[in-house]
Amino acid sequence: MKTETQRALETRGVVDALDRILRELIRTPKFKETVITLLKAVDPPAARGLVRTIFWQDPGLLMSVLGTLPQIANTVFQALAEIAAQMNSMPKPLLLDLLHRIAEGLDGAALGEAAGGLHREAAEIVRRFEVGSAVLGGFIGMVIGWQLLAVSLRRTRTTYEIDPAACVSCGRCYRSCPIEVARKAGRTVTPLETSE
Repeated sequence: MKTETQRALETRGVVDALDRILRELIRTPKFKETVITLLKAVDPPAARGLVRTIFWQDPGLLMSVLGTLPQIANTVFQALAEIAAQMNSMPKPLLLDLLHRIAEGLDGAALGEAAGGLHREAAEIVRRFEVGSAVLGGFIGMVIGWQLLAVSLRRTRTTYEIDPAACVSCGRCYRSCPIEVARKAGRTVTPLETSE
């Protein structure tokens, strides 16, 4: 039996649940103080250690998180779009000051290193796809060519062989037997000797 919370998560989603919980928590001063304290204690250099821990302590969890990366990215994009929409209603001097503080606080070296690393990985993936596409295309072309060659070649049978597994000795095929057809045409045909 599912609880009300499980049913709500299935119908509305995690982000909607987080939104509803956050609405209640923001109303309490203690929560706001805790969030501000935590945000002041964020230490970006420790992020590399956190990533190494996530990567190597539980690869199964990592694969699950990476599998949901498109949904996480889409959620972030939706949030950024709403942030942009809300920022448009802010007074221009306040908005410019906020954006200036954000830009000053960004670590340009780490951003460049991340972008460079992602670019190298993307270039390697593209190179692998190019090589793999050429190999796969060549293989598919060879298979299609082989099949066309097999279809275009006609094989003529010089002898008639009965399939012993399918034959029930009904005699209906006697008129189409090559030996009988040749005999009726007046030609002499010697049947093949079978070794049993």
